[in-house]
Amino acid sequence: METRHCGARDRGWCVRMRRAVLLTVLAAGTAWQALATPILTAEQQATARRVEEKLMAPCCFGSTVATHHSPAADAIRDDVRSLAAQGRSEQEILDQYLDRYGERILALPVARGFNLLAYWMPAIGCVCGTALVVAWLLRRRETVPAHGRFPARPDDSEEAKRRRYQMEEELAAFDAS
Repeated sequence: METRHCGARDRGWCVRMRRAVLLTVLAAGTAWQALATPILTAEQQATARRVEEKLMAPCCFGSTVATHHSPAADAIRDDVRSLAAQGRSEQEILDQYLDRYGERILALPVARGFNLLAYWMPAIGCVCGTALVVAWLLRRRETVPAHGRFPARPDDSEEAKRRRYQMEEELAAFDAS
């Protein structure tokens, strides 16, 4: 086979050949991807989507497979879709990933044992917080009178009586002047 080098007059032919080869490679890759992706029914798509939302991306465990964009998440999405296309149920697919990665792969912890605390703590926190607020409001209601000011406590000591008498005398002298 003879190799053809692009000279000045053949440059247009070389550019067209490169474009044709590039378009052929792109078309073949697209066709391969379309053939490799299984065609899912609406029920299988819904199953795959629910599973993707329940699995964490194993590359960082920071977000679910449904929303994460990484090669690991893409691989799991493809695998989940192929398992759904095979007719596997949601629980079967989840069990397969639980066996492979452990409970860390799940977006929500399994509701048993110590993990129950994750489900009950928000409710317990709300009940305790409400009880504290009610207790504080009741205590505050007992100490604050209805008109909003604290009444002066009368001081019945001898020293207080003497100061009051002295203040009344000074006010009377001031008024007289």
